Amino acid sequence: MIVTDKPVSFGMAASGNADEAPFTLIEMQFPKGSNKGEGKLLGATSISTKNGRLELETYTQQPTRLTQITEKNPKVKK
Repeated sequence: MIVTDKPVSFGMAASGNADEAPFTLIEMQFPKGSNKGEGKLLGATSISTKNGRLELETYTQQPTRLTQITEKNPKVKK
C-alpha cells in the first residue's frame, strides 16, 4: 500500500476544494511467488482515525481498478 500527498491541479485549486482530498492511495496485491497482480487506486482520499480504526473517505464513485500490474524488479527469492 502506498499513500502520497495528492498533487493539486489548477482546476481543483481554483474551485476551492484543494484541501478536501489531500491524499492518493494505491493498493497493490501480488499472489505469493508471482510478480503479476492487481490493485486499486483512490485518487481523491481523506484519511482519519475513528475509534482506533483508520477511515478512508473517497470523493469519487469507485476506485480505479488496476487489473494487470507487474513488479518490475522482483525481489530475489532465497
